[in-house]
Amino acid sequence: MPRLDRVYDRDGLVHALQELYYKAGAMPIDEMERRAGGHGELPHSTVLRMPAGRSMFDLSQPMAFLRVCEVPQEEWENWSRAWNRAWRRSERERQDAALIRYRAPETRLSPQYQQTGRVRFTVVSA
Repeated sequence: MPRLDRVYDRDGLVHALQELYYKAGAMPIDEMERRAGGHGELPHSTVLRMPAGRSMFDLSQPMAFLRVCEVPQEEWENWSRAWNRAWRRSERERQDAALIRYRAPETRLSPQYQQTGRVRFTVVSA
């Protein structure tokens, strides 16, 4: 069983899910979707994306994945905690990236303004 106490980011969670998938016998995706039961509970595309780490998914999908892989329910809380840690890290990284992308440009005063304290405008005609 994966060491869930060491999962702190999406890559760690993906690695744990991959390990679980192979430990459960690496069943075909169609079989996993069938075992999940309810329509859309564990869609084919989600099963493909989860172990590949192509997206961060909501908590219900890994729980369906655990049920399909026959993980005892007593272990689900540990998986839930690992997912929460990975999700929080993913959100922090997303917000940090947004801040960096939208940070206001640095404004610098011209040497002339710094010396005189007067603003100088230049009119440019087209």
